[in-house]
Amino acid sequence: MFRNEAEDWDSMRNRLAFSGNELTPAFAPQFHHVFPRRFLAPNESEDAKAGITSEQIEALANIAIIGASVNIRISNKNPLAYFAKYEIDAERRRQQFIEGDVDQMIPEKYASWLHARAKRLTEEANIFMNELRPAKAA
Repeated sequence: MFRNEAEDWDSMRNRLAFSGNELTPAFAPQFHHVFPRRFLAPNESEDAKAGITSEQIEALANIAIIGASVNIRISNKNPLAYFAKYEIDAERRRQQFIEGDVDQMIPEKYASWLHARAKRLTEEANIFMNELRPAKAA
C-alpha cells in the first residue's frame, strides 16, 4: 500500500503514514477488516448460513491498512454504508487493491471476492519481490 501511495480513508486524504508531504514518525498502521466480522457473521447461526469461516473473515486478503482515527469511526459498520459515508471511492479502494463490485457486496459473494483479492495481493507482492532481487551477472 505504501508503494502504491495509498491515501488514508479519513477526510484529510493524506497518503498513509504521511502528514502533508512529511513522513509521520509515529504512524501506527491499523489493520482494518474491509468486510468487518459483524457484517460477515453477525452471529454464529448467520455465519453457518452464509458458509463463511472464521479463517475467511480473518484472512489477510480482508485487511486494509488505514489510520487509527478512521478505523475507530468505521468500527464494525457495513462496508456498503461506510464506503459512502467516508467517501472511500473506487480509486481509494484501488490504491489498496480492493477491486471489483464491492459496492454491491453481500456475504454470499464474499468468498469469491476474497479469493480474487488474495490473488491480486499475491501478484503485487511477487512484482515487488522480483524488483528486490539483485540483477544476475552476465
